[in-house]
Amino acid sequence: MRVLISPDELQFSGDGAFNMALDKVLFEANDDQNLPILRFYCFDNATITIPIRYDGEDLCPGKIASDDVKLSRRISGGKYLLHQLGLTYALFIPKAHPSIVGLSLRESYRRLSFPILSALKNSNSSVNFLSCTTGIKQNKDCTMDTEVESMGINGVKFVGAAQKRGRHSLIQHGEIQLISSQIGLGNYLRNGSAKETVGLDAKINLTNFKTSKKLVCQPKLSTKSNRRSVYYLREKVASDILLEFEKVFGESNYHQLESTLINRAVACRKEFEIVMK
Repeated sequence: MRVLISPDELQFSGDGAFNMALDKVLFEANDDQNLPILRFYCFDNATITIPIRYDGEDLCPGKIASDDVKLSRRISGGKYLLHQLGLTYALFIPKAHPSIVGLSLRESYRRLSFPILSALKNSNSSVNFLSCTTGIKQNKDCTMDTEVESMGINGVKFVGAAQKRGRHSLIQHGEIQLISSQIGLGNYLRNGSAKETVGLDAKINLTNFKTSKKLVCQPKLSTKSNRRSVYYLREKVASDILLEFEKVFGESNYHQLESTLINRAVACRKEFEIVMK
């Protein structure tokens, strides 16, 4: 498995539109690769990513503007995702890879999400896939026994994911909210309800935590104590997830993100930035 490491001073490192553009660039560039590729990143500002087939008409521009929430288009389907205080992953994998070949869409979600579930359970044993019953209670369109792209704590969602499939490969990217917040996605929907959101909220001792590589593409370490804790928490959870993926895909090989790919993402960043009027 190839793990992408970003340059230390990467422009737009926590920018939603740039990261969505980079996911597209990497998806297109790696459609003929035969190894899984993994990268971790984050959103510096609260950002709602809008799936490919949504027009955003059910979003509330006034609330979004007043809270300075950013909007970005993404290449995958699924539902709206609010990225805040979290860790985002993107996994690029050949459709013919032995771990998912022959699996249905639902089964591939489960197979690729299970290492993440295992890693998160190590930090909070209450983490599990959301059930259809939970979806019905929350007035969601739920047609499967489990929402295989979503995980929750005590039935409340805090992990979401989406896929896009190409000719030879697919991308699955998702958001893991690490810290609970009083503001959730419903605050920014026209008919949504203002509900608190749940995070992993793991009691992890980060005092002596060190990693040999900077796994997460995120802005430079801040001097603010709350930002410092989130910074290290992202690295710790990413490290745990990487260990679980290595059990499936084998040993990791670290690769510096190529400047040509970064430049291509910067060039098409505006395509993914949405400004509501």
